[in-house]
Amino acid sequence: MSKQSVVFFAPYAGIWPHAYPEALVASALKQAGQNIVYAVCDGMFADGCMVMTAHRLTPSSPKAQRDAICQMCRKRRDALVAGLGATMVKLDDFLPLADRERIATVASTVEPEQIMDFVANGQNVGRIALHETIIHFKLTSLEEMKADSLADFRFRLMHVMYSLHVTQAMLRTNSPDRIVAYNTTVSTNYVMMLEAERFGVPTFGLHAGGNMDNRFASLYVFRKNMAILYRDWIGRFESEWADMPTTARGIELATRHFLALTSGKTLWVYSEPKKNSYFDARAHYGVKSGQKLILATLSSYDELYSSQMMGLIASPELMFPTQVEWMQELIDHVAKRADLFLVIRVHPRELPNLRDKIHSTHAKRLAVALTNLPPNVKVNWPEERISLYDLLPHVDVGLNGWSSTGKEMALLGIPVVLFTGEILFYPASLNILASTKDEYFSLIDDACTAGWSFERVRQVFRWLAVEYTLGTINISDGFTYKEGARSLYRRVIGRLRRIFAYRFEARQLGRTLHNRGTLIQTILNEQPLIDAQAANEGRLNEDAEKNLILQQINILVGKIYSQVPDGASVTIDAIRKAVKTDSQ
Repeated sequence: MSKQSVVFFAPYAGIWPHAYPEALVASALKQAGQNIVYAVCDGMFADGCMVMTAHRLTPSSPKAQRDAICQMCRKRRDALVAGLGATMVKLDDFLPLADRERIATVASTVEPEQIMDFVANGQNVGRIALHETIIHFKLTSLEEMKADSLADFRFRLMHVMYSLHVTQAMLRTNSPDRIVAYNTTVSTNYVMMLEAERFGVPTFGLHAGGNMDNRFASLYVFRKNMAILYRDWIGRFESEWADMPTTARGIELATRHFLALTSGKTLWVYSEPKKNSYFDARAHYGVKSGQKLILATLSSYDELYSSQMMGLIASPELMFPTQVEWMQELIDHVAKRADLFLVIRVHPRELPNLRDKIHSTHAKRLAVALTNLPPNVKVNWPEERISLYDLLPHVDVGLNGWSSTGKEMALLGIPVVLFTGEILFYPASLNILASTKDEYFSLIDDACTAGWSFERVRQVFRWLAVEYTLGTINISDGFTYKEGARSLYRRVIGRLRRIFAYRFEARQLGRTLHNRGTLIQTILNEQPLIDAQAANEGRLNEDAEKNLILQQINILVGKIYSQVPDGASVTIDAIRKAVKTDSQ
């Protein structure tokens, strides 16, 4: 293998759970004989970078606090570079102060009506810089932008333009063969990726795995961005993997993921933890005997809107143009049906939560629309503090827009009806996709009749095995950071560890990861990670797969739904019956 120059675009070393796994990848490539260059920040992004955001600081925070974060970030950066024995280049050196001042002046004058068409050097920097602003302020249109969000956007735009200029200079000066960055969706990293790819330099992204049991034990490794990765996965699942039994490890890790979701021990899970005692959702909402309980799970708009602005995903014309219109038509349908009962679950992200204190404009619109409801329609607002996983045993049919809850309901065998598949981040075939409004309402009735399905459970397990096992690389032998709510003692120890242990961990970068060879194949040979992994993972036969899935779904029921009485839940009864029948 010829020696290549691999640049790690790494301006955010202060976020250790991201920076250290990134350095482990760099170490693996260095051990393979590659020349590793670390492109780092030396204060250029200090006005309000991702490290500042992670520490809840803004450009208006006291300078002393921001300086302290910068100092911490530099120390960790230097420790990583020293531990790797890599060459360090400072991005700041590629952009003279006069150019920075010119860019800052331009960015500070951009008005909301100019954002969509604001272009620099051929890149849509206005749209790209919207990413973090939209998510932080939960915007659904530029008309919602106010003084505080506009000021935030202008700082983001300044940094995106900085990143674009330094990328161009770095490409000319260093001539890298590959570029690697942690999270290429971050706006500064995204514009770097676009510019590098335009120059013909393959760019790879890294990201913590999606398994909520232990996100940082694994990494997504992908070309360009994760939206492209998921589109490829979904296409291949529909054409190939859906018909193939999966791996034992994939099934078992899918179970652990679902158990972690129900515990709510990470900020990345918005639902309340499942109650330890039995919760009778039908009694709580007044569902009558014989009525089918339909759960409609709404989604937050900001992440979708941001991704569409950046060009990560399409902006199709939806069957229901807005979720408010979707709910209005659904309510009108259910109001005429005494045999149905609808619960509308508003996404917890729409209102203040553990991660932010913003009340979205969309939630305010919903509050107006979801009034004067018929007796067989109720709204589950986040303030009720009811876990999604306490509702699920009592749900006969799920209705989903583009939330991940669509696959979570299907994992328990619950039929879920969709009105769009184009903006999903899982295969629409896991649910039931309608193509017209008439078909949509007809499919709801069909789903009520069809009920629970083991084949649905099997398909979700096969998909989750792609998402959380075959599609990610295990790095647990190099990094052991664990998220989750812990005792005060463990939190204090964890904080002290983060403050003092980084130097020790950086000195351990010379260790050889068990999956080093797979990383090398993925980044240097451009072999999709999932193909490299599949070659090393033995697939089960169909009977063994069925037995293991039933075993694992029985573990789920035993651990989280053991208090659901027989006869109280069609779903739990069906699972128990399937397990019992298989064991006889």
